[in-house]
Amino acid sequence: MKKQFSIVRKLDDIEKELKEFGFLRIHKSFLVNAGYVQKIVPYRATLEGKMELPIPRVKFKLVRDRYFEYRSNLL
Repeated sequence: MKKQFSIVRKLDDIEKELKEFGFLRIHKSFLVNAGYVQKIVPYRATLEGKMELPIPRVKFKLVRDRYFEYRSNLL
């Protein structure tokens, strides 16, 4: 079951709390559950449902590395 929440807090604070649960900060405005990421290609992430979100050039390597680290921990 997919849930949606509305929260009035800084995304930085939410990121710190959810990082251990596999959430990735891919953009200053987007925090995503890595389990719902289907693929990461240069400068964008594709989520389940085919939604695409941008990844800034300066963050791409870090986001990609964290995503693959998350995926490798599942094996």
